[in-house]
Amino acid sequence: MHLTKTLLGLSIIAAVGACAGKSSIKADSIRALPEVSMDQAMNAFRQVCINNAADPTGGAVMFDRGTAPGGRQACTMRARPSAGVDVLQDLQSRFGSAQQVPDTILTQFPDYPNGPLTFVGGKDGTVEEGTFQVGVTS
Repeated sequence: MHLTKTLLGLSIIAAVGACAGKSSIKADSIRALPEVSMDQAMNAFRQVCINNAADPTGGAVMFDRGTAPGGRQACTMRARPSAGVDVLQDLQSRFGSAQQVPDTILTQFPDYPNGPLTFVGGKDGTVEEGTFQVGVTS
């Protein structure tokens, strides 16, 4: 079950990430994301992806929802952290140990309360550079 949930989360993040490069409107939106604090970003993630509430940032972060294979619901968030923030270290301090997903650029936090939480940093030289993405499936 854990592996299945992990794979579903990975497929959603991969699909959402792939879409960013195919849509110039989405790419422009990613480039235009303002910096937000990690507290703001993770509060928005909890509100939208876990509590099904409105985005409290008013659009300062991006959300995508979808259905993963097998019918599970997935929600991802992309944000641009404040300059100098080590996102991975911040997430580790919040949610405990991280596990690298073998043969991928993805990291998971199995102890995330509604998790596992999947994390991927924005790849240098792409529209995602300087951003990060987190996601969960339910």
